[in-house]
Amino acid sequence: MWVLFGLYQFVLQSCHFVALSLVLSVILAEAHVIATHVRLYETAEMRRRHKWMILTGPPIIVAFLATLCLSPSLLSLAALIYVVTSIHHGLRQCYGISLLYCRKQGFKLTSIDKQLISTLMHLVMLFAVLRQFAYPAFAKSPLRGVDVAFVQIVPEWLVELSILLLISLGSTIVFRLTLQAMRGQCFPWSSALLLLNASLVVIFSREIAGDLWIFVPGFFHGSQYLVVTFMSRLKTQKLAKSANSDAHFSSSIFYILILLVVTALIYGGVPAYLRTQGVDFDIACAAVFLAMVLHHFYVDSKIWRSRQIISDL
Repeated sequence: MWVLFGLYQFVLQSCHFVALSLVLSVILAEAHVIATHVRLYETAEMRRRHKWMILTGPPIIVAFLATLCLSPSLLSLAALIYVVTSIHHGLRQCYGISLLYCRKQGFKLTSIDKQLISTLMHLVMLFAVLRQFAYPAFAKSPLRGVDVAFVQIVPEWLVELSILLLISLGSTIVFRLTLQAMRGQCFPWSSALLLLNASLVVIFSREIAGDLWIFVPGFFHGSQYLVVTFMSRLKTQKLAKSANSDAHFSSSIFYILILLVVTALIYGGVPAYLRTQGVDFDIACAAVFLAMVLHHFYVDSKIWRSRQIISDL
């Protein structure tokens, strides 16, 4: 993400590079939503464990999509819900992956340190959410062409208090990890960079960072998620330890094709069909995006809770 942003800022300042980056970012972002649903249907064990979600998911998505297409005010409200919940979704994903990095590199976090880092992520989320409801400037950027609803219900002093808490807790964590490093136990740099990146992306939102957010959805969050789901899929199928490179290659190609085809059908085909039924194409695209991604948030929170799944990564 930062490499592409640097190329855009200092080397390739052209509309063609921006357009290509935006298209690729959107594809990765949409494909990672589809990856959740592919995983849900992928194995007999997953289908058995989450049978209720499989049965209720499609009708819920269709009903929600129809409602959003018929009501612009609800579409705007759904955009606000997405903005708020996506912060939590992204930060929790980065927190979980940072724990995986620690485990893979043999660094044992104490239960206190885990709780402190988890609380720090929650404070970053709290700051971003409070800011969303405190300053009108953070509600002006349209989401997929849809105006995000805004209600000014949070006083500024509460946002400032969250900043103080964030700085205090961040300093405490850095102090504790520094002491551990002095004892020869260094916190993995990959985990530190991931948590720092995730926090900065949220703090420097698209209203502040501007063009950086061309690259965030796909090249930071989406690609990260796709790598995790891909590795989980390989290990679930017991291919990761196989010496058969052809099996690795064919499985990878098949998985990528599934994601691309389903992504094109849902995010391209459904809005195109709705347009033939008299729905504005921009509204249809936004409604499909919001219906799919909000359901993805819910499903994702369930299927990655299993300790067996985490241990397989």
